[in-house]
Amino acid sequence: MNPRVWENEVVAFLSHGRRSAGTRVNYERDLSQFSKWCTTLGYDRMSMDPAQTHEYLASLKRVGHAPATIERETNVLRLFYEFMLSRGTVDANPASSFRWTSHKPASRAVPSIDELRLLWEACKNDIQRTAVGLLGFCGLRPGEVIDASVTDLGKVDGVAILRLPNRQGAAIRPFVALPDQLVESIANLREDRPANSLIWRHPNRPHDRNSLRAILVALGSRVGIPYVLKPLDLTYCLRALAIEHGLPYAEVVRSVGELDARRLEGWVSGSAGPVSEHPALHIARRIFRTDSTVDFLGDADDLLGITDVHPAVAAAHGGAALERHLRLLTEEKNVVMTGEGKLSAYGARLKGARVIDNRALHLIGRIQDIRNAAAHGRFEDVPYEEAKWLIENARTIMMQYPLATPSSA
Repeated sequence: MNPRVWENEVVAFLSHGRRSAGTRVNYERDLSQFSKWCTTLGYDRMSMDPAQTHEYLASLKRVGHAPATIERETNVLRLFYEFMLSRGTVDANPASSFRWTSHKPASRAVPSIDELRLLWEACKNDIQRTAVGLLGFCGLRPGEVIDASVTDLGKVDGVAILRLPNRQGAAIRPFVALPDQLVESIANLREDRPANSLIWRHPNRPHDRNSLRAILVALGSRVGIPYVLKPLDLTYCLRALAIEHGLPYAEVVRSVGELDARRLEGWVSGSAGPVSEHPALHIARRIFRTDSTVDFLGDADDLLGITDVHPAVAAAHGGAALERHLRLLTEEKNVVMTGEGKLSAYGARLKGARVIDNRALHLIGRIQDIRNAAAHGRFEDVPYEEAKWLIENARTIMMQYPLATPSSA
């Protein structure tokens, strides 16, 4: 066999179709690995038979490649031989009989929000902070951190960003946003930078995977993380924490360049909320919304589900919705109000008029305490559980003592 035929076909295959630069690099590496294996055993790459390609598959398993890696390596072979078959370069595809079984990616332990904060605080210099920030805050892969260049820094809509040239596709952002703290650390590194590297190791040498790993192993040990912290553990922080804290799924996918839902399965399956938080109910509230005071609690529910909004905000909104409901209820029942109109006053008057019972009055008093803490800025007194309790019990009261007619008052 003329070796130039194989090499020319590889070049044509890699340039065929719409593949990202990263995919082409992976494909070229996988085909080179297969080619070396064939050369070692004296096999003709252009006239392989199925038995020989399955022998290659067995060799990948013997050397300990992960199932997902073997699936990619053998799938590249199948695609490449199929490509050559379509061009008439080979007479058959010896990898067409490969079969893969669906498997879940191995679960990965990732640092929590608190552990990520400790890692940042444990950094001894801006080089370490930049590494932790790009991996842990921004979700970059180790190779993207190593390849990051100062020339790729910029702004979009006034937000500091780092462009990622190898991320391609309409569904993926070709850049990542940079938090202010990370921007500051990067700015501190502008002096004595080797070439255009965004991050480097002393003395003035670019990072590689081993040096990046060494930084994180040391930091993880320093803050007491109970496993050996590796770069990919930080890479997956953004994915895991975004799902765990209810951030929009579409933005998670776009921001991390992750289109394979299997890789997110472990976190998605472990972050199931109550049935009352089912998206169908949120959509229906918007479709069928009337002016019923109960509907306003849906807004409080939504606020409670937003990570960046303190639970006290949802509690204040829920308390206001209940106060509105009780005010309208007093008007509807012709209950005369004197003095300041607030939750406890409405509750007392409605109880005196035998519109509500003692249990409802007790709940209203407790709801007012929580709402007052939220309204007066005592956010530390309104954790998530308290805000959720307020909204649930406000809804119970509204449903038990409904208005006869929704009002726009």
